[in-house]
Amino acid sequence: GNPDTPCDDGSAGDPFPGASNNAVLTPLTTPSSRPPTGYGWVNIKNISASGATMSFYAGFGPPPPGSVNVSVSGGAATLSWTATTAGDIAAYHVYKNSVKLDETSATTYSDNNAATSASYQVLGVDSSGNVGDLSTAATVTIVSGSSSSSGCFIATAAFGSYEAPAVQLLRDFRDEYLLANAAGKRFVEFYYTTSPSIAATIADSEALKALVRFLLLPWIALAWFFVQAGSVAEVVVVIMAVGVAIVLALAPKRNTRQGSCDTPLGSAPRPGVI
Repeated sequence: GNPDTPCDDGSAGDPFPGASNNAVLTPLTTPSSRPPTGYGWVNIKNISASGATMSFYAGFGPPPPGSVNVSVSGGAATLSWTATTAGDIAAYHVYKNSVKLDETSATTYSDNNAATSASYQVLGVDSSGNVGDLSTAATVTIVSGSSSSSGCFIATAAFGSYEAPAVQLLRDFRDEYLLANAAGKRFVEFYYTTSPSIAATIADSEALKALVRFLLLPWIALAWFFVQAGSVAEVVVVIMAVGVAIVLALAPKRNTRQGSCDTPLGSAPRPGVI
């Protein structure tokens, strides 16, 4: 380039030669190694200079973990995620509201101090200490002023406590059946997103509480049936479904046309000729 053109000698916050003694550049530093699009993976560490020689360590962090999910029960937030595709993962770091909370070697983590509203992210660290980028955030919202940290927001508002037997039964049904399959997980996530505002309205009205308790009775009965009967309940439901299908298949077809072929429907028969 043109030697007369001023060059960028760096800013105070840069890893080097900044004035802040920074010697690291990763997806988490400021500035970070994140590209304009996608996730960051470049790790440059131990940057130093001696005369005309600059030395540093360069590595590549693992991709972010996928499918981070969070559920709340009894005041604790339980996170789960899909392992990153890198083969040399040493640990996962869990972040809560952009602050590192803890680290674990598992793909699950429990936060026993769930906040009213919290955002969780996870990143991977490989065996060489290279840091990957943060995952997509998973957010949980808890109704303020009530013990709805169980996640059963509407039921908790209607019954007044997450320790109510009916609420516990619905939580058990959620944990044992809904969260055990993909469709159920999607329903629970939708419920967590839409129900807090509804629960807040219910909590302010005794009339609404009574109405919702009544409307929940069939669901409570269904939850009791499945939770108490276990696998027997599933077999019974399958047998009933098959039985209904057989009855419908064998039921005679109802003939909706009446009268003879030469007598139009709705007309009187023609009188005979003497």
